[in-house]
Amino acid sequence: MSKIALNKSDIEEITKVLNDHEIQYFNLVYKQNAIGYCVDLEYNTAINGTMCRVIVPVVGTEKW
Repeated sequence: MSKIALNKSDIEEITKVLNDHEIQYFNLVYKQNAIGYCVDLEYNTAINGTMCRVIVPVVGTEKW
């Protein structure tokens, strides 16, 4: 099992994305380096009949 550290504003941004796009199932991808971390929210959806993976950056370098 992996653990990641998030703060309240991270959770609020993730919740906003989930609500705006009506997402039920998703993955969080957490990338850390020496300066800070990034979090991407990934989910699958159909676009014009084709299944696609959508990647939404929810925490990026602007938060460092």
